[in-house]
Amino acid sequence: MAQRIEVVQADPEQVLERFRVEGRLPFSFGAEGRPDAVMLSHDEFVALDGYAKFEVPGLTDPVSIREHLAAEIADMVSGRLGPVPIPWGEETPEAVAMTAAQYRELRGDDDPPAGVKDDPTVRSYDVAPVETSTDVTVDGLGDRYGLPRLARDAAATPPVYTLLAGEGFLQDLQPLADPAQDRDSVEHVWEVLALTLDDLASGRSDGRHRLGFQPGRGDLRDCVVSYLRPEPGAPAVYWLIFREIDARHVGGDRPARELLTLTHAPD
Repeated sequence: MAQRIEVVQADPEQVLERFRVEGRLPFSFGAEGRPDAVMLSHDEFVALDGYAKFEVPGLTDPVSIREHLAAEIADMVSGRLGPVPIPWGEETPEAVAMTAAQYRELRGDDDPPAGVKDDPTVRSYDVAPVETSTDVTVDGLGDRYGLPRLARDAAATPPVYTLLAGEGFLQDLQPLADPAQDRDSVEHVWEVLALTLDDLASGRSDGRHRLGFQPGRGDLRDCVVSYLRPEPGAPAVYWLIFREIDARHVGGDRPARELLTLTHAPD
């Protein structure tokens, strides 16, 4: 459900905190709770080539967001003002506000039929897992590649998603089993990956952001990416790409997250 724009405008610092935490997806907002606009992380805007797709103004600060966001979005939606993305943050861009129509363009989504209210941040794709994908657990993957198990609190959140590993993802993990690799580096990468997988299985994270349809890369609108960072706040080194799979497609009582690939983050 879309948030009321006055709530978003009143506390821009809280919005920034939302996007400083991994696993927080974009949300819609607007007048009277209509999905007129979308707030997304700057990471997502960059990953979907936002600077190549739109003319983008300079950085807006939280004070300006608090004072002007509602009026600017209303003018863009009504057509009184040409729509432009609004990158904003305290010192560097951390979030971007844009109209719902612009967000659909960013991701390569179709516009809804005339008169239909559409929240472009809420998308479901009726996809079944690849036949060769197999059920895995975090500990099982560690055992398979000779890596240490996670140290978990006894009260850790139990899984609410089944993890499915595609062949490509398992192949991407093969270097972790290479004895020629520096073991300290391998085990650090594995620790970050294992924690990310545990968060995805438990539902503590929903990924960093969705992907889209981009010429030359294909249609990845049904995919979500998690960022693997060597240290909190550091740039991502790897992207973990996965898909949401409805429970009815996996013959169980809970949905699945199908792990597709672990790849180096783009420059």
